[in-house]
Amino acid sequence: MEALHGALGPRLAFSVAAPDGMIRRQRRGARNVDTPVEPEPWWAALLRRASGMKT
Repeated sequence: MEALHGALGPRLAFSVAAPDGMIRRQRRGARNVDTPVEPEPWWAALLRRASGMKT
């Protein structure tokens, strides 16, 4: 993620899906800020299922 921020700039944001929730990570100044995604987008459950993630 650090390399992508360096190459594409700080406006880039990542959505990270985990078995128990989802966060959005974005660079603000010199630090990363993680924000819970609620409600999750409709595709989050499909992504978990397709990746074999256990919920």
